[in-house]
Amino acid sequence: MFVEILVTMGLLTFLAYIATFVFAYRLLWKLTFKEQKIDKIVGIGLISLITAYIIHNCFIFDTSANFIVFFSVLGFITFLTAKTVSVVAVPAGETQKMGGSRLGIGFQTLLLVLLIGAGILIYKINILPAKANYATTRAIIKTWAKDFDGALAKYKEALAYDVPGKYDYRHRYAQWILEYTNGKTLGEKEIGAIKFAISEVQKNADETKQDYLPYLYLSRLNIVLGKNDPKSPYNDEALKNSMKALEISPAFVRTYYEIAQAYLNKKDYDNAVKYFEEAVKLNPDVGLSHWYLGATYLEIGETQKGLAVLDEAMKVGYSFSESDYLRLITIYLKFNNFAKISELYEALIKINPDKPQYHASLAVAYAKIGKIDEAVNEARAAAQLDKTFENEAKMFIESLGRKY
Repeated sequence: MFVEILVTMGLLTFLAYIATFVFAYRLLWKLTFKEQKIDKIVGIGLISLITAYIIHNCFIFDTSANFIVFFSVLGFITFLTAKTVSVVAVPAGETQKMGGSRLGIGFQTLLLVLLIGAGILIYKINILPAKANYATTRAIIKTWAKDFDGALAKYKEALAYDVPGKYDYRHRYAQWILEYTNGKTLGEKEIGAIKFAISEVQKNADETKQDYLPYLYLSRLNIVLGKNDPKSPYNDEALKNSMKALEISPAFVRTYYEIAQAYLNKKDYDNAVKYFEEAVKLNPDVGLSHWYLGATYLEIGETQKGLAVLDEAMKVGYSFSESDYLRLITIYLKFNNFAKISELYEALIKINPDKPQYHASLAVAYAKIGKIDEAVNEARAAAQLDKTFENEAKMFIESLGRKY
């Protein structure tokens, strides 16, 4: 919490935050040990509570539970302080008037202005952000239900409030629309939603000039719009934003991916390879960089070089998806490299052990490289998982000179 307050609210607020603890300690120490106006057990207990809260806030952010307790403790300390204020002695024979004097017109006006101002601040700082946050949570729930129109409407409602937190709301909306449109054919609704996301994220870029993240979101959103047309101006816009992100943070690997992807959209493979290579050089241990580079080599027909790079991706621990493995198998089939194909099917079976086709295909690959016993076992496994494979498995095993 100390770091959070310093970086989000500034030095002056940070010092005020520290002063809260300092004055609480001073009051308790004075009341407990110097003036001895409160019981030592109570004083030491309250000091311990403040100390525990400080230790807690050195490692964890505030929650409503401990935040309310903390201010309750401060309120109790203030109550104890008020109880110990000495009453001015009244001279003998005089009666002390207990009634208070009425406030003057000036003070009444000031009080009214402060009350109105407090009401406006509460509405602006608490109520509107709460409504925006609620609308965002409703939008997220609608995305779980695959309700595109409902989610879009709720996100627009949340963003319309234009309150603190809008930076995160805009990016959350952009993230959702990117996930939703991934791999889909874009219709008018989807294109409109992406353009709205661009207009909203552009506000983040304008408001936070040295933040590279909005530029990367803008780049990705434009890449989605320009992916089917090499001459689309959206690809140029994507490059402009990703280059700006690169200027701000040249060591962030993802920026190179966005630049290269924009060049892929434009069919400029030389520049795409260049930036994927830069990503690999920047951090050779990131397997995804090797995968992107290898896939680009394969796309432009440099198969051997692409396969070598993809092997490197596997060595540094890149986790291939099923579609990645199947794509590689198709490529290795062209070279009749069944040793490599068997390794890939072994990996696929680890991901999805209940798919009989993987076992059947692995059996064929094992047979091609002379692993007859292993081939027989995999053929039987395929037949056990799906009885429709049984006749084929029997014929295959007998062709290897073994009994089914």
